[in-house]
Amino acid sequence: YGDHRDLHSFPTTTLFRSEPCLLEMERLSGNLLVVTHQAVARCFLAYFKNINNLEENLPYIEVPLHTLIKITPLPTGGKCSVELIPLGIDAVSTQRDKPTE
Repeated sequence: YGDHRDLHSFPTTTLFRSEPCLLEMERLSGNLLVVTHQAVARCFLAYFKNINNLEENLPYIEVPLHTLIKITPLPTGGKCSVELIPLGIDAVSTQRDKPTE
């Protein structure tokens, strides 16, 4: 991405393209394993954690490499709990910190 990333269209376009999958995932009652790219995983996490202001926050949601992300709906509704389960494979961090203004 570097400095060439369009921070205004990237998050909303990726989330828009992920929306049919998100809606189908919500309808399922059993377990589901999704293997996906970090950008799509960020969209899923933003959706299930009810993260607002996507244009600013979506590119900076932490999605570590080689990690299972367990998303569990809470019985009260609303947000979900998120558990990161590292697979023990060494990898560099691809996380980018949100710039301060």
